[in-house]
Amino acid sequence: MHSQTSSAKLKTFMTQNAVWLLPILAMVLVLLVQWPQLHLPYIFHQDDTMPQLRRLESYVTSVRHGQYFPKVFPEAVRNFGYAFDAYYPSLMLLPYVWLRLMGMGVVGAYDGYQALILIATVLAAYASFLKIRRKPLAAFVFSMVYTTAVYRALDAFVRGALGENLAFIFLPIIAAGMYELYVKRTDNWFLLAFGVTGLMYAHMLSLVMVLEFLVGGFLVLVGMRRVTWRMVKYTILAALSTLLMGLGSYLPMIEMSNHIALKLSESATIWPNFILYSLGDLFENSLSMYASTSNMQNVGQAFRPGMGIFMLMTAIVLVIRWRKLNQAVKVVAGLGLLTIFLSTNLFPWSLFSKTIFGVIQFPWRYLELTTLFLSLAIGLIVADRPASSHVAWGLVLATCIVGFSYAVNINATMLNANIYRITDENATAYYEDATGGGSEYAPEDFDSTTFFKKTTYSVTASHQLTRLTMPTQTYNDMRFTYTSSKPVTLKLPKFGYVGYHVTISGKTVDYWPSGKNAQITITAQAGTHRVRVVYTGTTLQHVTGWLSLVAAFGFGGWWLLRETRRQRATDERITAGSE
Repeated sequence: MHSQTSSAKLKTFMTQNAVWLLPILAMVLVLLVQWPQLHLPYIFHQDDTMPQLRRLESYVTSVRHGQYFPKVFPEAVRNFGYAFDAYYPSLMLLPYVWLRLMGMGVVGAYDGYQALILIATVLAAYASFLKIRRKPLAAFVFSMVYTTAVYRALDAFVRGALGENLAFIFLPIIAAGMYELYVKRTDNWFLLAFGVTGLMYAHMLSLVMVLEFLVGGFLVLVGMRRVTWRMVKYTILAALSTLLMGLGSYLPMIEMSNHIALKLSESATIWPNFILYSLGDLFENSLSMYASTSNMQNVGQAFRPGMGIFMLMTAIVLVIRWRKLNQAVKVVAGLGLLTIFLSTNLFPWSLFSKTIFGVIQFPWRYLELTTLFLSLAIGLIVADRPASSHVAWGLVLATCIVGFSYAVNINATMLNANIYRITDENATAYYEDATGGGSEYAPEDFDSTTFFKKTTYSVTASHQLTRLTMPTQTYNDMRFTYTSSKPVTLKLPKFGYVGYHVTISGKTVDYWPSGKNAQITITAQAGTHRVRVVYTGTTLQHVTGWLSLVAAFGFGGWWLLRETRRQRATDERITAGSE
């Protein structure tokens, strides 16, 4: 009898506190599912780990020197500097930086950062779903299916796609924000603004895909006459606040692009090797759970993106049971099927490869949104069937098994292919010369295959100098001395990005980019002089960076205060009613 009473009390406690117990369980489970990767004493060489580690470690160096918005990493590309931060904002890399500053090595900090991303993703998914349906168990199922999805693991541990991995945190927030504005018709516009802004700082290419759906969805609602002027007002508020909070991201990017032509324009198109990615490829890759990277040609393997067997079966079941689905599930399931269509050559990508739609590079990136929509469909089905708790827990078990199997498969595939392993000892040599697959943020004529054959670069002059010292660089400060009998044009070993401060014997001089590598070029007077080059950034960079921070804290603080007051008022009404 006592044991029955204790069991009943425990069940009551768990039921009453499920709203906070379930996310704790979710955090534990997602870490266990990904444990095969997180416990390794090394990192496997993946498609993007080289440039991402370069980016991570460069940001560590910048923060050590007090630079949180560096725009250009001065020590990268043999001290030529590389505008990683201008096009790929680094602010969300701060957790990795803090782990490194606490004394952790590259591998430990990287694994710790991946674990934090997992936790942030599952918590964001859980909290976002509660905005859609106040059903903790359904939110738990959604967050587990979404976070343990094969495509998310493929991004994180096969492709090494750090930006897209971070994007998974914000997609559910955007979905919840859309639901708040256009379904519940509330005034909670900041949720959408926060999600879109976060995505802007995490991964611009994901933002492009999301904006297609946001704008397209809004136009569909307008066409169906389901948009009120009140909704338009809050949509405008969300858009304006997003633009304000994102100032530090997109305006410096535009400024940089207007100053110097980059290779980015070449890579902003659908890559030919993936333009023929078919529905058959998607089915085969998903069923087979491939975990090979594009670096495995030496063992006859190639990168084969898929969404995993769980998501594939989900899509098939939703199609089969379409008539039995309610309207909400049909909407998100339909969007999921649309993204599957867009991810393959069923959509004529060859006609759009050079347009704004082609900047995503790989059509199968839409599987990121497929993961979101199909996970939402599962969550909504569970929410609408509260009595089917056994089904809910069965879904969680199934997604955990598939996720864990894929994690183990990743390790087995990498080991069998004898993929390069990054350790604390060899990490610097591994990422030192990384610029990314297309060297997108280097000048348009930059050729990495020839550039890195030279270990050092010096200053070149328009005529023979009496004396020229080798440039020395301390973080962001490059200096050298020259002696010339007449005025001379000097080409410096720095890419000519906007934002440099160049002085000759303390006097500021103008510079311009010239030559194949668009190097900083100056006209220098005769005599013996010391040249100093420091990347100080532009006024626009500084102003927009601080404006974005102030806007984010201002809007965020206002929203939290408002939500707290509303919750307090709700609690008071409940208390008064119970009395």
